[in-house]
Amino acid sequence: ETLGAVGLEPTETEVEGVTVVCLTKSPNFPQTQQQQGATFEVISLDLIDNPKNPMRTNLTPESVADLVSSIRQWGIIEPLVVQRRKERFEVVAGHRRLMAATTLRMVQVPCYIISVSEEEAEFVKIHENLYRAEINPSDQAEHISTLIKHHRLTPSKIAKLMGKSESFV
Repeated sequence: ETLGAVGLEPTETEVEGVTVVCLTKSPNFPQTQQQQGATFEVISLDLIDNPKNPMRTNLTPESVADLVSSIRQWGIIEPLVVQRRKERFEVVAGHRRLMAATTLRMVQVPCYIISVSEEEAEFVKIHENLYRAEINPSDQAEHISTLIKHHRLTPSKIAKLMGKSESFV
């Protein structure tokens, strides 16, 4: 119900024997992204290339392990942003999500397709990466406390949902 309110609907795919839920755009939802020059598609992973000029050059399987865990449990919540490159696509924003999806051997991923100049693509990358702030540890602790107190979740359940250890929680 909540997902439908923002134009998303869950679709399931199997990855390494585990069912993964991906959120895809509902065909009945207004096309606001299209009005902004982007279209939404679920694209085959084998058609998507790494960015030609990535913001992050130190990506490793270890550096995306938490994201892999999150996607395994919840799917890709925020679609990748890609550009067409002839019959293929190049990642503009979502390089880590692409690596995590590849690690999970996903078949397809949700994407926004944009048509921008190379300069504009670089600004999208900067916006995606530089203006993102990490969550303050005290804010994270407060949120976990709320889950325990108001939603009666155990630290074990929260750890499992977050893909973290119980000692982290």
